[in-house]
Amino acid sequence: MTERLTALIYDFDGTLARGNMQETSFIPSLGMTPAQFWNETVRPRTLAADGDDILMYMQLMLQTAREQGVTVTRQMLRDHGKDVPGAGEVWIATLGPSTPALGERRAHEPVTLSQVAATVAAALGEDYAAAEPRTAPPIPGVIGPGSR
Repeated sequence: MTERLTALIYDFDGTLARGNMQETSFIPSLGMTPAQFWNETVRPRTLAADGDDILMYMQLMLQTAREQGVTVTRQMLRDHGKDVPGAGEVWIATLGPSTPALGERRAHEPVTLSQVAATVAAALGEDYAAAEPRTAPPIPGVIGPGSR
């Protein structure tokens, strides 16, 4: 059996995006400036828990919303993302022996997050649809025939 090495990189800390998406409208909807949220909510609670602010801020966003009586739903988060430049875009890079060297592809059909999950599973030789039947198929052309 061939050993597979996989790295999943998710831009949860804003290193690839310009700024933090939550600072555009979610944090202001809680009546806070980004500076207030980070300095008065995240920083003190992170220090008290001897934690990492990047690892704790999502939970603290939800906790702060609950404390203010704000219900966080999938639709509410989608609505907040509408005005964030690039929020509707998906970026994925693949590299490996079963991955064709395609370079950056800009002219393609729209890609969904469920396709990203199915593509990662296919790169690992797994059939994501077997576990999650409602998923979309892998992104066409990203994983070559030798992936299984």
